[in-house]
Amino acid sequence: MKLKTKVIIGVALALAAGGLATQAAAADRADERPTVTMHAQWNFQPASLGQARAAAQQIVLAEVVSAQAGEDIITPAAGEPDGVSRIPTQRVTIRVVHSYKGTAKQGEQLVLFQTGGVVRTAKAGDSHPRMVLDGDPFYMRGEQYLLMLTSGPQGTLRVISPEGRYRVDRSGTLTPMLAGSVADEVKGKKLADLAL
Repeated sequence: MKLKTKVIIGVALALAAGGLATQAAAADRADERPTVTMHAQWNFQPASLGQARAAAQQIVLAEVVSAQAGEDIITPAAGEPDGVSRIPTQRVTIRVVHSYKGTAKQGEQLVLFQTGGVVRTAKAGDSHPRMVLDGDPFYMRGEQYLLMLTSGPQGTLRVISPEGRYRVDRSGTLTPMLAGSVADEVKGKKLADLAL
């Protein structure tokens, strides 16, 4: 089975098991490895910003502190060099700048779970590409995001869907991660314009 097919099947299994989460990378310099962008069907697909807000347990403006590799999601896969399919994950540490909903406090650090990262196999000589989900790009240290979060695995948090993550530039303008009806409600608006 080819790596791309393996990753697609693994992502589908992970989604079926309980949803997706935030993905992440963070470094001071760009990663030169090849990146494979995968499409995934998220369990929750809000039709409006109001639905996204209602689904979130926490809504925060946060700055990315760091990102590190997490444990791979592993599923049996006959025919693979090591007999398993691996989907990389990341743990992204964020610092809360402002809390709009939930119990997070300003200055508190939270850890996000994100599907994606460096794909590793037992096959010698692999170039170890990076896998990222469409609508959930890697996080970079120093970036600020408006995040709508829910519980993730092992005590982490995760975004509710791509509609729960918006990059915030220095002027406070929001950029959605994915096009769609919810993004249309937010795109180009200032953080101060939203009723959170």
